[in-house]
Amino acid sequence: MSQHKELQLNLPDITWLWISLFILSITLCISLWLFSNDITSERQALAHQVEYTNLSNDLSNASDYLTTEVRAFVMNGASKHLQNYWVEIDKTRTREKVLDRLEYLGAPSKELALLEQAKRNSDNLVLTEIRSMKLILLVIGVPEQMMPNAVREFRLTVDDYALSDGEKVKKAREIMFDEQYYQTKLQIMNPISTFIETMQNRVSRNAQDVRYRTDWMLTLIMVLSSLILFLLISVVWIQLFMAKNAEENIAAKVNLNSDLNE
Repeated sequence: MSQHKELQLNLPDITWLWISLFILSITLCISLWLFSNDITSERQALAHQVEYTNLSNDLSNASDYLTTEVRAFVMNGASKHLQNYWVEIDKTRTREKVLDRLEYLGAPSKELALLEQAKRNSDNLVLTEIRSMKLILLVIGVPEQMMPNAVREFRLTVDDYALSDGEKVKKAREIMFDEQYYQTKLQIMNPISTFIETMQNRVSRNAQDVRYRTDWMLTLIMVLSSLILFLLISVVWIQLFMAKNAEENIAAKVNLNSDLNE
């Protein structure tokens, strides 16, 4: 019985290696998951930056479009420009859709407030544009009940009604091209410009933070992969070479016992 025990393989305990491999493998899996999430977050941030910029430009372009159409109407009285204007206001509703989309995307409240301010200023400008439209429509001879609802409900001042047709046309064109109109347009564009700058700075900072984390995670993944590979090689080496050496030692002991017995 004692000889049988002497013949057993005396292999080193490699349990700690397996435990280390298990822990490192779990850590590697978690690191890969975090790395993948960071890459996705960076791509989403950049995609949002593009969409935010496009949406803010849509708001700016919608305001410019309304200005172009109403100015064209007061200059030549063509009804198509009046129709285009109110299709944008009542049906297309680009400005409202921009704000709804930004809110859906989760734009920060401070940034969203800038575009809401631009929208409010644009609404104020619409009142000036409606006044100009109504003056021209009165000159053309369109009955108030046939005017677009917002134009019909807009109340001109007594002085406006007292103007002659020529003076009405002059006033309508004047308020569409004067300094006050220009300043109000700036009050629309300035918040939009501030929004774009603020948003781009925020996205750039976030992207930089994510890029730093991804670089750090990539380094960690490479280190963990190297350690796992090293431990795997160590386990194979211990199991193959150390086992072989142990068997050779046992064989030598068997031969030595045989010689002693003889």
